[in-house]
Amino acid sequence: MQEVGTLIENPFEEATFREFHPAGSRYDSPDAPIAPRYFPYNRCTVSTCLKCGRHFLRYTEAGGYFVDKRIRSLIATLIVDAAI
Repeated sequence: MQEVGTLIENPFEEATFREFHPAGSRYDSPDAPIAPRYFPYNRCTVSTCLKCGRHFLRYTEAGGYFVDKRIRSLIATLIVDAAI
């Protein structure tokens, strides 16, 4: 994997934890919309697989006692330009 970009608008400001799910999905649902201004996508980097060329969104989720690295396939049909 090679990092090729970021969806982080300003690394010096705290991004919102609000999520965008107009159809009632969850952020980890396979059909959840990818809304770049909303959590978790507003914390993602964009990576490309050097073998297959597919793009992925990657971020680190931190809870009380854990740190989890997450990844999601970037599917263009799921991208939504939703305003905050």
